[in-house]
Amino acid sequence: MLKRPIVISGLIVALAALSACGWTADRPAEVDLLSLLPDADRRSAGDVSRAIRADVFVADGDGRMALVMEAPARTTWSVQLPLHARFQTAVAGSARLRIGASNGRTYQEIAQIDATNEWTPVTIDLREISEVKWSLFYQPLRTDWRLIINADVTAAGTTAALDRPHLTKS
Repeated sequence: MLKRPIVISGLIVALAALSACGWTADRPAEVDLLSLLPDADRRSAGDVSRAIRADVFVADGDGRMALVMEAPARTTWSVQLPLHARFQTAVAGSARLRIGASNGRTYQEIAQIDATNEWTPVTIDLREISEVKWSLFYQPLRTDWRLIINADVTAAGTTAALDRPHLTKS
């Protein structure tokens, strides 16, 4: 039969391990990237306020409030990801979008999307960087991630739009 002090000690160790891995960290339920655009790091070959902006974009007769990017351009947000995060939007236009994440030490590309003339729904699973990892050193829940969206010129054109891009909890 287990003794009470051993059981209590085991519970304390388990709770400490969960806290150390960021399990108990407060996570947002949703992050609206379009509303955070003024705080984002925006870079462009031309005038940044024209090249990366919140504006109505019309694709195939359907106008939506969107993040409009004139390639080449890059937007970077520093955000806390929701637990079990997903990136959700719809894309339209004529440029290529590359979406990636950085923890300040490494960068990993998550997706490449070629925008077309009609709105195409996009959902990207970010659980790899927004869940508990059993490691003393790699703790994604304690990291403010840099979510990076690059717009690249293609033969089809230079404009891409993302319909209200946001991060949600899956």
